[in-house]
Amino acid sequence: MSAAAFPLLPILLVDDEPALVAAVEFTLASEGITNVVGCTDSRTVMDLLAQREFSAVLMDITMPHVQGSELLPREVDEHPGTAVIMLTGVNEV
Repeated sequence: MSAAAFPLLPILLVDDEPALVAAVEFTLASEGITNVVGCTDSRTVMDLLAQREFSAVLMDITMPHVQGSELLPREVDEHPGTAVIMLTGVNEV
């Protein structure tokens, strides 16, 4: 019997770099957070949010196609109960 995924509702991890998504998934799993959905194409984020409920979204600010900063207001407006944490590898405010 396998262990139940944690948390009950998945975390959506959004970054255009597949290696970073894999690294964050690994880091979260090492702390027992195993229910993670990785997304490397920012154009699909709103569809993913419409298809299922997430406990939280971890999202890069700077991505090709649709910036995380552009998605944030839409996410908050359309899914106000979902926590959003913005991430960046850019060394500026």
